[in-house]
Amino acid sequence: MRHTARSAAQNRYLFGVVYPAIRAKTGRTVAEIHDLCTLWFLPKPTIRKVSNESGDVRVITRAVAHTSQLSPAAFAQFVEDVRTFAKSCLGVETEDPGYWRFGPS
Repeated sequence: MRHTARSAAQNRYLFGVVYPAIRAKTGRTVAEIHDLCTLWFLPKPTIRKVSNESGDVRVITRAVAHTSQLSPAAFAQFVEDVRTFAKSCLGVETEDPGYWRFGPS
């Protein structure tokens, strides 16, 4: 099932506002910050075992490896997780991005 991807405005806010603010505080590159944040805040793989009538067991694994795979709502949550981390752990505050939270209009 395909879903609508994050919006360009969401991506611009993350890479143009949030990550540069973290970079200014930490000295890390935007790429390093993004890699760490995806590791910390993207949904973890889920593993589910499914048995059919004949007793065969299938393992279903679902993981999100890139923010480009997130829906607008999931991407908004990812950005909020990054913003919360930045504020609580680094003292970095960023402007509220309310206008893009739910993706393209």
